[in-house]
Amino acid sequence: MKTLIVFGTRPEIIKLAPVYFKLKDKIETKILHTRQHDELADDVLNFFGIEPDYNERTMLVMAEERRLGNIRTIIKAENPDIVIVQGDTFTTYAGAYTSFLLKKPVLHLEAGLRTFKKFSPYPEEIFRKLTTQLSEFHFAPTIKSKNNLLSEGIPENRIFVTGNPIVDATNMTLKLVMEKDVQRELEAKDPAVSKMIETKKFFLITSHRRENIGKPLKKICQASLKLAKKYPDKIFLWLLHKNPQVREIVFDSLQNRPQNLRLLEALTYPTLLYLINRAQFVLTDSGGIQEEIISFKKPVIILRNDTERPEVVEAGLGFLVGSNERKIIDTFITLNEDEEFYNNLDKIANPFGDGKTAERVVNFLQKKQIREFLKKYPKSYNDKIKVKNLL
Repeated sequence: MKTLIVFGTRPEIIKLAPVYFKLKDKIETKILHTRQHDELADDVLNFFGIEPDYNERTMLVMAEERRLGNIRTIIKAENPDIVIVQGDTFTTYAGAYTSFLLKKPVLHLEAGLRTFKKFSPYPEEIFRKLTTQLSEFHFAPTIKSKNNLLSEGIPENRIFVTGNPIVDATNMTLKLVMEKDVQRELEAKDPAVSKMIETKKFFLITSHRRENIGKPLKKICQASLKLAKKYPDKIFLWLLHKNPQVREIVFDSLQNRPQNLRLLEALTYPTLLYLINRAQFVLTDSGGIQEEIISFKKPVIILRNDTERPEVVEAGLGFLVGSNERKIIDTFITLNEDEEFYNNLDKIANPFGDGKTAERVVNFLQKKQIREFLKKYPKSYNDKIKVKNLL
């Protein structure tokens, strides 16, 4: 039996790393890396010590070129029994679409996330839905995600609630991260920051989503400026994104920032997790950080109007504010001053599971019934699968 993992972005690599390490010891596994992210991807590949079997060395830009070009050639040559994709990127969709054209079954990790709004987030919401229609097995992180899939007509016997592999990845990373490496990286980017965060409370800020580029991002910057001026004894670390449009707005809007509002270039994954773990809380429009932060029992101010991860909000750790300047400031003030809230954080359970998602993927693929199904595919595509729920 052979599996092919297709990834291309930093978040995909992070979440698929624990799956890859569990799989490769039990099942022949190859990796196709589209390099949708380039330097950011190298960061996590090097950290985890993963060497893709196919490293495209080009950005994933043109749909037809990639869907029907190199990806098709590689999948056809490898002839895997199943292709594994994760999440909602163009790589995810391209991998699933090409596998479908070649009549290869697709296992979709982190399936069923929805806002039910076509352009929020854009284009990820549609990539998720398209990937769902192209996949054979849907590994949903939560019951809520499973119910989303059921509402779209996906057969229940093809949906498995397994938790989110981000919990596996977070646990694995924390065991590997070295504090001296974190300090070295911070000193290289901003020597003052490494000293500041040793003695003062600090907060992380990130914003890069397409729907926030423009006026919304300017409002987020203004709110951050006002907060930094209101709390001169606290440190605000704005983590910069590579997108030139985002950078232009941030640099222009924050050019007269106070000394306690620092702009930092993109951090490596272990350093980011280290800072999330030590921060008071985070302000972000990132989907991945919403998932990561809950493992640390930290609150997150979500700089979006919608989230495909409502479990974070329902758990009491996520606060949707969009780009509304007043909401951002008021929510920050409330969270910063609510001591009772922090005293109860340890009571919150992680809705994304117990960190054993990768193990469940391996167990699933090793089941005799699934192996027989894959041998007969595509003739077996409408077979009834009776596998006990994995969570």
